[in-house]
Amino acid sequence: MSEYIKTTQAQAPGVALANWGYEWLVHDAYDDLAVSVAELVERGYTGLVVDPCPHLIAADEFGTNREYFYVTLPPAKAFTKANCVKVAPRARLLSLLHLAREHALELWFSSSFLPDSLARRSFLRRPSDFIQAWAGTLGYVEQNQLAGVVKGVDFCAGFPLSDGASGAYRRIFRRSPANPVGRYLPWTGKQKRNIDDYLLAVPRTLRALYPRVQFGVSAAAGAEAMYHDLSTNELDFFALALWQDDDVKFQLSNGVLRARRMPLEKLRNRAAAQWYALQQPYWAEQWRERLAEELTFCQQRRLPPVLIDGYLRVHEEAAYWPWVKKLSAERVQMALAGGVKRMVVSHYARPSNQSCWEDVLWHQHITATINTGMPATELQENEDMALP
Repeated sequence: MSEYIKTTQAQAPGVALANWGYEWLVHDAYDDLAVSVAELVERGYTGLVVDPCPHLIAADEFGTNREYFYVTLPPAKAFTKANCVKVAPRARLLSLLHLAREHALELWFSSSFLPDSLARRSFLRRPSDFIQAWAGTLGYVEQNQLAGVVKGVDFCAGFPLSDGASGAYRRIFRRSPANPVGRYLPWTGKQKRNIDDYLLAVPRTLRALYPRVQFGVSAAAGAEAMYHDLSTNELDFFALALWQDDDVKFQLSNGVLRARRMPLEKLRNRAAAQWYALQQPYWAEQWRERLAEELTFCQQRRLPPVLIDGYLRVHEEAAYWPWVKKLSAERVQMALAGGVKRMVVSHYARPSNQSCWEDVLWHQHITATINTGMPATELQENEDMALP
């Protein structure tokens, strides 16, 4: 880790993050990007995590830059009926960069490497492939005199277990990523060394090119402990998505785990919120222990932690939002008490989710506690947050 980055981190105040993933490129709620960013600032956010689709912004092997792509969205998409969406990632990113600079927002890049019409994602296999994609993207940012806006890069969300790392997964594990059983097997010594090749080469090379940007990686959700034996000395941060519902007991107990819509699901979710209120101390302590384990690991490795996503997954159409917001606020307070400086407020802190996004006061209260770095002694819960 460079001395410049160490000094910057030591002096940095808390940063309230929103994570818009790839939605900001494909969802019609972001059609007027200037309005979306202005609303983000109004709610007190000082940082934003987005997926710029670096494999689409960077030039191809022939040095050609394309303006438009068709990207294929995951089956779990809930905001469009289309299988493919036309995007212009270069122009769109340029607009976002200007808005971020105008509003003094920290911009953080992460990527799930969406599949596209030219199968660009399939060429991401070796460390040099990730380097080329991100170097091309950061080079594009630099060419437009906007380099100071980008603060950090998670070179692959959930590497190496995510769908976006499927090419690297085959190269590392010598098996198909389509086999779900393989993702739960412990990593052998050889596989860990193969992963280390990426964790060392990618940030080291990119930092040599862009020394004022922080480079790290995010752990695959639920597999954080598997990263504790890897080489992390080239990473500037370690990103985590600590979902409460990674625990199957929590899913079953609170009715979060559902494969499809059920009769009276909203009523069931309201009942689940009441049941959660009775169990709250137990689940809070369970999550705190997971967080403490990861913070101990980060402290030992001198890695600043970033809570890049979380903390609860729900079916948005039928969710009981007072419960979701209350749980998210609790997790933020625990992270602040643990000394975390950068964290998301909620996975649903995005314009596409009106139930959370329109509660401006709720956002402002939580972002204020994050930006000051001081855990709130009392949460001034309004009626929308109160459980029945």
